[in-house]
Amino acid sequence: MVIGTPVNLLSNKLMNVGLRHFVYLSLIFLIAGQGKICAQNWETLGEGVNITARDLYTDTLTNRLYAIGVFTLADDTVDVGGVTYWDGIQWNALDSGNTECPSCNPITSITTFQGEVYIAGQFTSFANVPNTKFMARYNGTTWESMGDVNGLLWFYHYNNQLIMAVGTFDTINGVYAKNLALYDGISWTPFDTASFIQPGQFINCMAEYNGELYAGGNFDLPNGVEEIAKFDGNAWVSVGGGILGNAWVNKMVVYQNELYVAGFFHKSAGNAGNGIMKWDGSNWSDCNNGLALTGGGQIFDMEIYNGELIVQGWMALGDGIPMQNLAKWDGSKWCSFRNSFNGTAVKIELYNNELIVACQDSMDLEPEKYIAKWIGGNQSDTCGIVGIEENNLEDGIAIYPNPNNGSFIIDINDIDTATINIYSITGQLILQKTLTQNTTKVDLLNSPKGIYFLKVKTANKTIVEKIVYQ
Repeated sequence: MVIGTPVNLLSNKLMNVGLRHFVYLSLIFLIAGQGKICAQNWETLGEGVNITARDLYTDTLTNRLYAIGVFTLADDTVDVGGVTYWDGIQWNALDSGNTECPSCNPITSITTFQGEVYIAGQFTSFANVPNTKFMARYNGTTWESMGDVNGLLWFYHYNNQLIMAVGTFDTINGVYAKNLALYDGISWTPFDTASFIQPGQFINCMAEYNGELYAGGNFDLPNGVEEIAKFDGNAWVSVGGGILGNAWVNKMVVYQNELYVAGFFHKSAGNAGNGIMKWDGSNWSDCNNGLALTGGGQIFDMEIYNGELIVQGWMALGDGIPMQNLAKWDGSKWCSFRNSFNGTAVKIELYNNELIVACQDSMDLEPEKYIAKWIGGNQSDTCGIVGIEENNLEDGIAIYPNPNNGSFIIDINDIDTATINIYSITGQLILQKTLTQNTTKVDLLNSPKGIYFLKVKTANKTIVEKIVYQ
């Protein structure tokens, strides 16, 4: 799992890397309380925080959802100093947090390792603890030093036992590491003494795919190592000729056995996609007809939720369907995530199988408090959850009667790979099964009357039908 975000890493480089990154950073930095956040299909997680969170991170071992940023309060009254965690009931402080002006010295990355909490950011010291410039650790009771580091960093879990710090530093705790260092809980060691990162270039994210480690960011080197590279065990090498043009990578996720790469890049420069494309180990390809990005648009974040890839960024259309900055991809087509998106999610995260967002401002026109969870609602979804236009049934599949009294028949010729999913109007999965015979009776008698949505998927087609149980 990639921990931290490219925004976190880039935030200290605004003055150095120029105007192209200003657009990228501005999404996060407009945090002066210009609205709250999410609603209609969302609800506040507790009482939220008092200023936009910059990042979210789930520790599955302790079942805690961490939030970091420049906020000072959580649940309206808890002093948290820029770092807090949700335990499923309430938001909690980690000691005093950042008492030295959180807005002046923001935390930009967080993870957990061996039962302790690690943070990094733009602070020169943290919680009045000496020698905590850029990095500190919470041992369960107090904050403590992790040693000297001379630049920004973020964390990535590697080999299930080491923390990789990746950023703009070249020395960490006296060890020359040049952007890549491994930590075993005791000491730091360089990951790659011949690091490919050059001055003014940086890594934004990492991922593992087909047993190899990939790095994405903003770097341009010979031999096709442009914005993305993989480590073959000995050296960093090209990934399909790299990503072309004035580009950078923000996030990478493995989904349906392919590596999805998202960021700022365009087809017009010779790439396979706009803002997102996938790598199968040999070739790049677009996601169906791909996305249409807004001016300066890019994809910032991705998470897998309910078997689909949730994508957050600045995009207008996907396969010609209005996306409104939040979308999902089921492996074959894009889907609009909801009817109205009047705000901007700056980070998405999963916690207890729920979709959580940190937001900059109001979404769906109802006030929340900067951190919310998806509760379903009047979603607009061409993948078949709710709100789509009626589909004409294709040859080989019939569904009847409809409307019905809670029971209906599915007739299908090709059942070798046929599956069905039934969803409520709120998007909740009600039933999932593999069809074993050509004619199958389906009952909704244990569910309340109302509108449901049926997705029938075979090897050759996907059919979506609205079911009326009356």
